[in-house]
Amino acid sequence: MDINIKDRRILCVLDANSRITNSQLAKEVKLNQNTTAYRLKFLEKEKYILGYYALIDNSKLGLIGFRVYFKFMDTDEKKEKEMIGHLYELSEIQIIAINDGVYDAGFICWVKNIYIFEGIWSTFKQKYKKYIGKHQIAIFTKIHHFSREYLMGERKNYSDMVVGGSSIETIDKVDEDILKILSNNARETIITISKKLNISVRTIAFRIKRLEKRKIILGYKVNLNLEKLGYKYYKVNFILNELSNIQNLIEFSRQNKYVTYVDVTISPNDFEFDLEVPSRQEFLDIISKFKEKFRNIRKFEEFTIRRYERLRYF
Repeated sequence: MDINIKDRRILCVLDANSRITNSQLAKEVKLNQNTTAYRLKFLEKEKYILGYYALIDNSKLGLIGFRVYFKFMDTDEKKEKEMIGHLYELSEIQIIAINDGVYDAGFICWVKNIYIFEGIWSTFKQKYKKYIGKHQIAIFTKIHHFSREYLMGERKNYSDMVVGGSSIETIDKVDEDILKILSNNARETIITISKKLNISVRTIAFRIKRLEKRKIILGYKVNLNLEKLGYKYYKVNFILNELSNIQNLIEFSRQNKYVTYVDVTISPNDFEFDLEVPSRQEFLDIISKFKEKFRNIRKFEEFTIRRYERLRYF
């Protein structure tokens, strides 16, 4: 069974708020609840939907984001799986990506200080140094998240959710446990969370609302199987001649329906953004528009993110 316009509407609504109830979802997509529940199960079973996660502003928790991209060198499939497996075993690593192009893989971790990251990276290098070719390390300062309204047409919501740059908030162990659960499954019910943590439903509901109000939880997103949906995920890094128009680049990115993220980093790159496009030609057209609008782009590199082995924010 292929997906139809109603399925795409379901995906679009879930991208805006994956914690929405089935009854609310049914109203949004203008279907009855039984049909909506059936279509949602189909999308999950057929792996159009790979999961759901809470978008957490880790900077509010005093965490620093580090990202590493690297190229495999002199490896075979077994060794590459072993290296990714090593990363997967580390709970400090929240995101693991498999790429194609100038980098073959990458990971992101949000940690309390640079020394924790140094331990993670040093241990990985000591074990696999001869299998690591080109690599790049970045520190996140902000990540702008834009909507995936391209699933239905043009972008109408130009607002973004920004991870980073926030003052530190204090949370306790219960809040941490809730964040961990919602990071792994944003659609986990309050009743299930209550049973897992042995805390009353009322308290769990209050705690979640408070985390949302304090903007520790910014929203709830869906992890989509873009390849199956007919889209390709490109990561683009610009090197600029001068930096006076960074804000204009962000605003220009906001206007393009296929731009899903802008990463602000301390790295060799001056400007980074992510695209989810239906074709290579569409990608090239967008790059041409950037070059036409911004004459100070010296050069750029691109690669694709094939899939996420892990995707969570806490």
